[in-house]
Amino acid sequence: MHGTTIQLIRGAPPSALLETIAELEVQSMQGEAALWGRAGLEATLAAPHAGAAILSVEDQAAAYCLFTMLAGECEILQIATAPGLQRRGIGRSLLQAVLAHAAKHGCERTLLEVRRGNLAARRLYESLGFSVDGVRRGYYRHGGDPPSTDHDALLMSCWLAAQIPPTRSAANTEDSEVSDGQTAQIARITYPVDCGTADRIR
Repeated sequence: MHGTTIQLIRGAPPSALLETIAELEVQSMQGEAALWGRAGLEATLAAPHAGAAILSVEDQAAAYCLFTMLAGECEILQIATAPGLQRRGIGRSLLQAVLAHAAKHGCERTLLEVRRGNLAARRLYESLGFSVDGVRRGYYRHGGDPPSTDHDALLMSCWLAAQIPPTRSAANTEDSEVSDGQTAQIARITYPVDCGTADRIR
């Protein structure tokens, strides 16, 4: 898939990028999990150890990932692909880029959680070296849902030693000023998208 770029953002993102993430959250996460909304996303990304990644195809935002990096560990908070672009390898490429970024910045391990019933996501994570560490019973269950193990959250992790960093050009790294006077560091990188891979992930 040509014309694919990934923006890795550390620090409070510019308003336009924050709005892009909020729109993608509504499109891709509705009905699957409680939405954070723009205010929740903004509060999360304001933390010094938080970051976001946005993958765009032909300048159109296609997927995003929220993560933290702290004390040698990276935690994936949210990752999702726009509904019309799922199952094309976009989620895989985005997650690989985030894992490579975490490894490059000293993280040794990555943590995430996934709904037990989300089989496509589980297969993707397992293919990237994640394994199950524990379970949170009924974590994804909504008020009217009947009891089911599909609503359990599986806690997964992987070690980052084997992650290969994506191609990156230092000339494409720049700083962007945001309205509150803080600076977000935005790195633009290229990464090959592995088409045909199931990637409906949350």
